[in-house]
Amino acid sequence: MHSTGRAAEVVDLIERHQHPGIILHWFLGTDDLRDRAHAAGAYLSVNQAMSDAILQAVPIDGLLPETDFPARQVGAHIPGAIAPLEKRLCGIWGRSAVEVRQQLWTNLKTIAIASGAIDVVSEELADRLVAF
Repeated sequence: MHSTGRAAEVVDLIERHQHPGIILHWFLGTDDLRDRAHAAGAYLSVNQAMSDAILQAVPIDGLLPETDFPARQVGAHIPGAIAPLEKRLCGIWGRSAVEVRQQLWTNLKTIAIASGAIDVVSEELADRLVAF
């Protein structure tokens, strides 16, 4: 979901109509709105262009990397390349590269199972997520 210019209204809707598969794309709402969205079960997708302060503020268990990050932007060479973001998260979270990647896969697994998306992804991806 995009919430640009309407973050409060979007979070209000999320709280009223909770669903286990909500992902807020490029969420720039206030700390309070971010915390409310996370408490209502929403995930926040982030990318390399976001500030360290924003990346640090997103709860670790509610963060997903954006794989559609444009190739022309800072730190990305091709869409889907999240290694620069993972490297930054290592420093922000004080975790190793393996731990960061494991957390991101765990978050994906959690939302995929809770939302039912696990039933519509490829068998290969589903098996990989369940094994995590």
